[in-house]
Amino acid sequence: MRKILLSVFVGFLVIGGLVYVFVPRSSAAEICSAIEPWGVGDTNTAQLNRPMGLAWTDGFLYLADTENGEIKKFAEDGSLVARWPGFKRFVAVAVMGDTVYVADFLTDRITKLWVDGTVIAWWGRSGNGDGAFDAPSGIAVDRKGNVYVADFYNHRIQKFSGSGELLGKL
Repeated sequence: MRKILLSVFVGFLVIGGLVYVFVPRSSAAEICSAIEPWGVGDTNTAQLNRPMGLAWTDGFLYLADTENGEIKKFAEDGSLVARWPGFKRFVAVAVMGDTVYVADFLTDRITKLWVDGTVIAWWGRSGNGDGAFDAPSGIAVDRKGNVYVADFYNHRIQKFSGSGELLGKL
């Protein structure tokens, strides 16, 4: 087992007793367990560039690959299963059942997708009013399907239904 010294710790996930850590870097970044890193494969499709958010469900890791403008889906063994390119700057991802929610820091919106990558809907706009965002940077879904969004520059959390209806602010 190798020791890893992290000067900037961005996030972690515990799965089956293993700790997976992600750290943004200017080169290909690592999601690493105590055994081996992910995202440093031979192909451009597997390489990561500033991963900023991840979610685990049903044996898959969903990752917001920020600088590559993609959501990537990995199997438990670290192999790339799918990738959904064409986004601006997704920084956070949450999964509930067969639905994936991602926060886009640059476009100030939330995108809702099926787990196969098909876009279902999106909501949000730039601003500081109800339902608007100024750099959404985190996202979570509760067991009822409500979506919580950290609105970075507006200094608040907004709560939405799974369809994007504003339910409140914290």
